[in-house]
Amino acid sequence: MWKKNKTWSIPAKNTIVKETTVVQSASYSWPIPHPAQMEKYELICPWSADRILTMAEKQSDHRMSLEKDYTKESFEANKRWQIFAFIIMTLWIWFWFYLIISWKELSGYIVAWSALVTTFLWKIMWFIQKEDKVQQKETRNGKEVIER
Repeated sequence: MWKKNKTWSIPAKNTIVKETTVVQSASYSWPIPHPAQMEKYELICPWSADRILTMAEKQSDHRMSLEKDYTKESFEANKRWQIFAFIIMTLWIWFWFYLIISWKELSGYIVAWSALVTTFLWKIMWFIQKEDKVQQKETRNGKEVIER
């Protein structure tokens, strides 16, 4: 409390003193500036707002084309791996069938079970690698990333 002579006085014993702090924050995302700043750009350089919006549209188109290319390449790679796995498993089954037909039943069963165990272990390793990639993405830059 201030007295008229600008000296500090001690409040009474039963007085409650409250102090309130108001913090105001504003943020916006690049590349499009805040509308107030956009207006200032326009005053300094005519047509600059249009140029900034055009730049943002080009950046968005570029980013979407990269995502489209990545999705297409990822799909093609997965398709190749599936074909490769199908060929290997088909050859393995034919080999197993040949061993059983040629009266080598024990070796045929060993080959069959080894194919199943290998496939199972391969799938487990794939899940472990996928989880490691997700954890790496979550800790990148200290931000949480959700993979879909």
